[in-house]
Amino acid sequence: MQMGCLSTIASLKPKNLTMIVMDNGIYQITGAQPTPAAAVADIVAIAGGCGLANSAWAADEDDFERLVEQSLSASGPTLIGVRIDDKPGVGQPAGIPYRSESASCSDSACGKRYEFTGLR
Repeated sequence: MQMGCLSTIASLKPKNLTMIVMDNGIYQITGAQPTPAAAVADIVAIAGGCGLANSAWAADEDDFERLVEQSLSASGPTLIGVRIDDKPGVGQPAGIPYRSESASCSDSACGKRYEFTGLR
């Protein structure tokens, strides 16, 4: 999403939109360079400046859950910022489809075959 989207969202005021920004402070995919948010930019303050009044940083997990609940009954769009560490995830969260090596559908990029077995 580009920054101009925030002011567009603020002007349209959809009641059923919650944006969650997971900020690890780096561009992880391109070599872990620091993002502007890591040093000087504050995405929650930027969202507020664009007109998104329901914008806040989650202080911890309990606060995050409270902000999400609050967003579900908000009268306009909400942006929730969450600062996370820059460590790669470990394991796979519950509810994410996974692949097991087997014969069902093919992945032409690597020549392997996978069976999609649904949710764990």
